[in-house]
Amino acid sequence: IASGTGTLIGIAAGVCVATLLVVLGVLYWTSHSVTAPLQGMMDVARAITSSADIGVAGSDIRAKTAAIPESSDEIGVFAGHFKRMVNGLDSKEVSRTRAAAPVPNKL
Repeated sequence: IASGTGTLIGIAAGVCVATLLVVLGVLYWTSHSVTAPLQGMMDVARAITSSADIGVAGSDIRAKTAAIPESSDEIGVFAGHFKRMVNGLDSKEVSRTRAAAPVPNKL
């Protein structure tokens, strides 16, 4: 009976360890899927606010914006809207910069 009890305790301990590892993996994956888009949006917002002109840091901002992951959950959908907003601001800034550029006089 003692060896049977030891075997059962060993099996139960193995199942507990395996369950703990699965739970930790799921928690890591879940937290990463939430924090990765938020971290990306924070990086883009920081790059925009640290530059006096969005056009100055344009390529850096475009690269950071493209790297923000999207998904079908609320955070991922928000990240998609954020990316479209930043890209729209970038397009408007490029248009504004071109419109403000001096026109060469060809007279």
